[in-house]
Amino acid sequence: MRPLAAMILVVLFLASTAPIAVGAREISEPRPVVPLTLTSTTITVPTCLEGGSSGPRVSPGYRVAAIKPIFTSTPYSQYEYGSFYAFYQKYFGATGNITTDLDWLNTSVISGMGYNDGWGHTSPLYSFLSSKEATSCGLVRGKNLFMISDINVSDGALFDSSGNRLFDAAIIGHQEYVTQSEYDQLRHFVASGGLLIAISSNEFYARVAYNPVTMAETFVVGHGGFNYNGHTAWYGKPGRTPWNSSGWFGSVFCCFHKYHYNGAIVNTSNPVGGLLKTYYGDNLFQDYTYHEENAVSNLTDTAIVATFNHLGLTVASYVHYYGRGAVACFCVFGEDIIAYDSAAQFFVIASLTDALSGSPIRSPPFGPSTLLVIAVGLVAVAVAAYAVTTLVRLVKTRWFIRTGP
Repeated sequence: MRPLAAMILVVLFLASTAPIAVGAREISEPRPVVPLTLTSTTITVPTCLEGGSSGPRVSPGYRVAAIKPIFTSTPYSQYEYGSFYAFYQKYFGATGNITTDLDWLNTSVISGMGYNDGWGHTSPLYSFLSSKEATSCGLVRGKNLFMISDINVSDGALFDSSGNRLFDAAIIGHQEYVTQSEYDQLRHFVASGGLLIAISSNEFYARVAYNPVTMAETFVVGHGGFNYNGHTAWYGKPGRTPWNSSGWFGSVFCCFHKYHYNGAIVNTSNPVGGLLKTYYGDNLFQDYTYHEENAVSNLTDTAIVATFNHLGLTVASYVHYYGRGAVACFCVFGEDIIAYDSAAQFFVIASLTDALSGSPIRSPPFGPSTLLVIAVGLVAVAVAAYAVTTLVRLVKTRWFIRTGP
C-alpha cells in the first residue's frame, strides 16, 4: 500500500503544478505586472544634450578653437595676496603719479597657468566642452575642437603664415585681460569670416603686455581708469577702457552685481533664438541670478537672442554680424551656469551651427579678390567706352569725307 500511496501523492503534486488546459489554450499562474509610471504628461523631443540625435550637431569638419584665458587667470590667481587687484584697491581714485607698489603691476603667468590649469574662472566652460553632452552634439576634442591659449592667439595662432584662418569658430570665456595683439587677432578673425562665441561678459576690460622670454605679464591700461607706462602709474578717467569695441563686438561692460535676473525672454526672429525656444520655451537661463553683464551698444546688424533686462540698458544675449563673420555673445557671466544649465550649453551649440545662417545681406570689407574684380570691371568699362568713342569718331569722319564741307 505504501508504494501506491506514494504514487498517488506524486500524481496529485504534478497535477497541482501543471498548467490547466482550456480547449487548445493553457492557463498558467499569472506573472507579476510591473506598474508603468508616467513621470510627465508631455513627450519631450530628445536633443543632442540628452544624447538624442534630433538637436543641432556640429559638423565634423567645422574647426573650433576654445581659448584658455591665461592673461586673465594670472591676476585672479593672486587676487588675495597681491598683483593687479591689490594695486586697484589701494590706489583707486588717487591723484598724481604713483611710483610705489609698481611691482604689483608686473607678474608671472606661471601662477595663472596653475589656476584651474590656466582656465581660471572659465573652468566651467572647459568642463562643458570636455563633457559627454558636448561630444553628443558633435563637438569632439582632438577632432573638431582644439584647446589653445590666449598666449597662442597673441602670437597669431588663429591664422596661418598666409593670413588664412585656421579655425571656423573660436570660443572665449572670461577674457578680461588681453594684449593688443590678441585683441587685433580676434577682431580680424571675425572680420575675415570667423564666428566668435563669447560665453561671458566684461571682455577686453584691460590691456596687458606680455614678454615671452621672462613670461611676465604687465598691466598697461584699463580696469576702470588705471594707466601704467613701465615707470609711473596714474589713475585717469573713471570707467576708461582700452578700446571701444561696440563696432565689431556689439556690447560693452555695464554691470557688476547691479541687477537681479529671473531668466531671459527669448526672441525667435533669429535662428539661434528660434532653436532655443523650440527646445526650452520662452524663458531661458533661469539659473542665472547676477554677477557681471554687458549691455548691447550697437544694434546695427545685431539680432537679439534673449533679453535679461531692459531698464534703460539692454542686457541680452545676441548675434552681431561684422565683416564676413559674427559675434555670438552670451553677455552675462555664463561661467556661473554653463557647467549644468542645458539651455546655456545649447546656446553654444546652436551658435556654432546656426549663428552665421542669420547673417544679413551686407557688403563685406574689401579684400584682394574683391579689389581684383573691381579693377577688372573698371578696365572693361574703360575699354568699352574707348571702343564706342572710336567708333563714333570713325563714323563722323567717313560721313564728313563723303559729304564734304
